[in-house]
Amino acid sequence: MAMDWDAMLEYKTVKIVVIRDRRLGIIHYAVMLLILIYVVVYTIVFEGGYLKTEPPFGSARATLRQPDTLTSETVLPYCLQNSPTSTLSDGSSSPNAQCIFLAGSDIEYPSGIRGYNFGTTRTKDTVYQVDPNCNILPTNSTCLNQNNANTTRTYVADIERYTLFLEHSVYGAQTQVIRQNTQCVGYLLKNGKKIKELPVPREADIFTVQELMDAADVPSLEKKSTLQPVANSLRYDGALFVVVIDYTNSVANAGKYSYTYQIVYIPGLDVVAMEPSVAISANQRYQRTRHGISFVYLITGKIGKFDFATLLQTIISGAVLTNVSGVIVDILLTHVLPQRDTYRPRKYDEGVDSDEQPNPLYKNKDEESK
Repeated sequence: MAMDWDAMLEYKTVKIVVIRDRRLGIIHYAVMLLILIYVVVYTIVFEGGYLKTEPPFGSARATLRQPDTLTSETVLPYCLQNSPTSTLSDGSSSPNAQCIFLAGSDIEYPSGIRGYNFGTTRTKDTVYQVDPNCNILPTNSTCLNQNNANTTRTYVADIERYTLFLEHSVYGAQTQVIRQNTQCVGYLLKNGKKIKELPVPREADIFTVQELMDAADVPSLEKKSTLQPVANSLRYDGALFVVVIDYTNSVANAGKYSYTYQIVYIPGLDVVAMEPSVAISANQRYQRTRHGISFVYLITGKIGKFDFATLLQTIISGAVLTNVSGVIVDILLTHVLPQRDTYRPRKYDEGVDSDEQPNPLYKNKDEESK
């Protein structure tokens, strides 16, 4: 059996058929219009398809400052100077501790660290006896023994009214965009809704500790922690908050940047920091252990600027989508409409055999006379 090379090496070409059917025309142009609206309105205008964007690199720093006036220890419910016990959020009772007043720089430990800060809510001060024969570099294991330790626990008073002085900046490696928070409008969010606006210009972003706690749905440090096996108040055990700073561009104005603060409380953690022990006499050493509120700052989002290549790519992607209109109409005219048996042969030819069909460029006299 001879091999049919024409069948094996057949060539397929596009055939344009004009079908005068208003139904197909309406569907075709309606789909084209929807694609045009999607590309122009949604992709380019709404999503900023003309912007070259990238996740920013960023750095954040915060410092704590005490308020001008502090609430008296005789009024604060968790202070021993007020009452021996206080009531937690679940109705249980918790023993109070002596309250102390510290400056913002003394509450923060360690201070001046970028990326997070720690505010002390409770201290445990321990004085213990050591072997007087031990020196700064202990050469005997008994030098580390903490004998006859005397421990004092205190609460730091009124920390909820202390203010956080926040500064942060972002940088785009590809777009070369550099912005500081004071150059942008900022918003504090709670459950996805804006509850505070930070307009331009301003010196910094200033919040009270209570404001950030409220944004994380933690109304009070008397909320009972979920620390196991024994849960106390957040004031006693400490609390961790993640501050998500999300930067973005304005779609209408590519040079206008803004950001949002989303505060997330992470439950079940014992937030603690231990200071190095120091010698206070020949046979005594002192150590302070701190529990408190820790804020960790994460910078996310997308920043960008106008880029013609990005806009062209968006337009080309939209143009490719216009083929969807033709596919939909072809399916309708060959498989759905009542006239599909009439339209299908017009749309597809069974094929033309080069050996059997005459060259269409030459016509015989009978064809010319028709």
